[in-house]
Amino acid sequence: MTSRFRVLAFTIYVIAFIVGGVLMGFEMLGSRYLFPYFGGGIGTWASLISTVLCALAIGYFAGSAMIAHHPTQQTIGSSS
Repeated sequence: MTSRFRVLAFTIYVIAFIVGGVLMGFEMLGSRYLFPYFGGGIGTWASLISTVLCALAIGYFAGSAMIAHHPTQQTIGSSS
């Protein structure tokens, strides 16, 4: 593996880590917005987490379909 691909792989991992942290922050923020209307019970948290996980599953499915057609690290790291 060349140095260029190692840097690209490391960049992909760093971006995935940062996006995961931001997503978790949005979940916490979402719970604050929902609290006055639905409370902070287990049902509210379950709904919020399941919504986020469904959105992630759809994104993973779309990403895997894109990678199936163009299996390169450049495709994974590109924004288009």
